[in-house]
Amino acid sequence: MTSVSLVVPALDEAANVSGLLAAYRDIRTAHPGYSFELVVVDDGSVDGTADRLLAESLPADALTVVELSRNFGSHYAISAGLVHCSGDAA
Repeated sequence: MTSVSLVVPALDEAANVSGLLAAYRDIRTAHPGYSFELVVVDDGSVDGTADRLLAESLPADALTVVELSRNFGSHYAISAGLVHCSGDAA
């Protein structure tokens, strides 16, 4: 089965975690022929984005959270996320 890594940079997105996880689960359901992983890069958030992601995720979500020490910007966050991908495509 082909695996796909979805990389999402996040900066102070705690309020949007539920929606992100719901959209990710919808994608997985809509494409049963693929295996998915979600790699979220917390780009220096101060609102608990990473903690909320970990609290709301399920084991089946195949979630990886990468926490950067400070805000580096979305392009660097995406690059960091690509390093942590294991999929055939990202």
